[in-house]
Amino acid sequence: MAASDGGCSLPVEVFIQNLTDEASELLGLEKFDEAIVCLRVARELSEYHLGDVAILSVSTLLLSCLVEKLYLETQNDGIKNMIEEGMIVFNQMKILAGKADYDSVVKVYSDLGDAALNKGEVDLALKIYSEALFFVETVADLLSSLVYTKHQAIMNLAMSSCLEQAKKHGEALRCFEISVLKSGALLNMKETAQDRKIAWWNYQLLPAQ
Repeated sequence: MAASDGGCSLPVEVFIQNLTDEASELLGLEKFDEAIVCLRVARELSEYHLGDVAILSVSTLLLSCLVEKLYLETQNDGIKNMIEEGMIVFNQMKILAGKADYDSVVKVYSDLGDAALNKGEVDLALKIYSEALFFVETVADLLSSLVYTKHQAIMNLAMSSCLEQAKKHGEALRCFEISVLKSGALLNMKETAQDRKIAWWNYQLLPAQ
């Protein structure tokens, strides 16, 4: 099977490698959008023409690129879309990963959780950390005790941070709601006092009987 590269016919594995190399260069130049496009194409072609090792390699690089891009994203829709794409990529990676890959797979997925938390997507970050921890627990027998303990500690700490932020957000929201209620009550009191003042003046202006 061959692919076209600027009018030249290349073996598909060479074309995929060229895309991956180009994406790595673009990533180094912080041209994340272009790098992501190259890696999406490389990943799709790898799924059809190459084996699990190649797919996992491209997927890992794509997820890393999404994480870097996520820190720079300012649009809410873009943030959510990248997080969701990263979660989809991870779900494939954890199926393809072998024993030697588990450490790096969990690491790059926890990086996605960190980026999501940085963007204020606490619920999604918590879901990512929970999935990463569940994956670690699933393959615990295949990990060294050091790697297992490391990731378990990192994920538990990260989830605690998420819950703490969620708690603060909830408290801030309650304070805001209370403030709104108080403001409404004060406004009603002010309007009532004003109405009474107007009524009193109108009464004073009435002709004597």
